[in-house]
Amino acid sequence: MKKKIIFSALALAGMFSLTGCSDFLDPANKSDLDSDTYFNEEKSFEELSTYPYYKLRSIYGDSPNLFCSGTDLYEKGRSNYASTQLSLYKDLNADNTDVMSFYKNCFDGIQQCNTVLYYGEGKEDGIYPKRCDEAKALRAFYYYLLSQQIGGVPVIDKYIANTETAYPRQSQDSVYKFVIKTLQEVETHNVLPMDDHTGRVSMRTVYNFLAKACLAYAWDFGTTSNEDGSNVQVTDKLTKALTEEKYLNADNVSRYRCIMRIFFENYEKLKYWLYQEEVYEEMRKDPLWEEYKPEQCQQDLAMLTEWKNLNTIQD
Repeated sequence: MKKKIIFSALALAGMFSLTGCSDFLDPANKSDLDSDTYFNEEKSFEELSTYPYYKLRSIYGDSPNLFCSGTDLYEKGRSNYASTQLSLYKDLNADNTDVMSFYKNCFDGIQQCNTVLYYGEGKEDGIYPKRCDEAKALRAFYYYLLSQQIGGVPVIDKYIANTETAYPRQSQDSVYKFVIKTLQEVETHNVLPMDDHTGRVSMRTVYNFLAKACLAYAWDFGTTSNEDGSNVQVTDKLTKALTEEKYLNADNVSRYRCIMRIFFENYEKLKYWLYQEEVYEEMRKDPLWEEYKPEQCQQDLAMLTEWKNLNTIQD
């Protein structure tokens, strides 16, 4: 019986927009079923809970110029690069298409999270508590992205059913505190699984993201601890070593990196698992690994599985 090696990564599900129409439009509901009735059913609510995940496609899916331009990853070449102004730091404002799209997509994702919470909060049975905590964590993530690129933005923590414009901009400090407070609430609630290999938020996600948010906050605002550490609220879960990063400091790191690249490239082609023999054949295609042995491949996969970079299932 063969073993399949699975590379776990974020899988994004489908969604549709729930934003309201302009106030001069008054569409007639030709169905006997309204949204309150529809999303109060568990099956429909489960579908709704995937919408915040899907909105991440709009931010990362095509060309994430805002994350790449002006960094050491990309440099303006001879081609007519669409984000030349960003890469030269000459157009970092709302008139720039990339900036405006990023801003709108983040708040669209926040609206999807608030929609899930609107229909799910207060229900303590079934899938509702988990899906609501996922939505809270994802909302915090959208606000974290905004804080890193925009700074201070309006903090909206409720579902918007009608057209509203009176949302004053809050400070970056307030945004950080909202993110950290939200993640701490999810951590305290502790209803999510420790690990999740279906692409949903897990407690491990919350711990790691909370640690990142606290570090970013301390960096941006020069926060330091007292001599006795009394103003630092860090649990052992936030400082626990990440076993998934061990392979980067291991003796055979060059082989491990190649293997992880193979899984990543196959994942992008929607192939979510590989046999050991397939990994071995892919490694041998690289002239660097002409002397690579099946026994080495088996050992490398075993180590990556032990470090939780990969998972195995029985075929």
